[in-house]
Amino acid sequence: MEKFKIYECSIFVFEKRTAEKLHKPKRKETVTEILRASVKQLERFRHPKILQIMHTVEESSETLSFATEPVIASLANILAYQSGVMDRSQNRNDTAITIMEW
Repeated sequence: MEKFKIYECSIFVFEKRTAEKLHKPKRKETVTEILRASVKQLERFRHPKILQIMHTVEESSETLSFATEPVIASLANILAYQSGVMDRSQNRNDTAITIMEW
């Protein structure tokens, strides 16, 4: 019986149909190529201040996805919190990870 290690992570999923909304059909492929190359580039970097890729790009006909170390906030969330736009009473001490929009 194989033993598996379980790690906390964040999974990013890009739906290719999102790129289909662009005006030119060739842009869909360009967007997916840029995303693929960007993740490959991130895999090569090893620095504590740079997001670490835990699992490389997986591609299906409809999506591109990859896993990273846990991400608990987006820059937009942090800036909104700092500027007081977000209600500070919503701040929680638990570390449950939820789906983020980006």
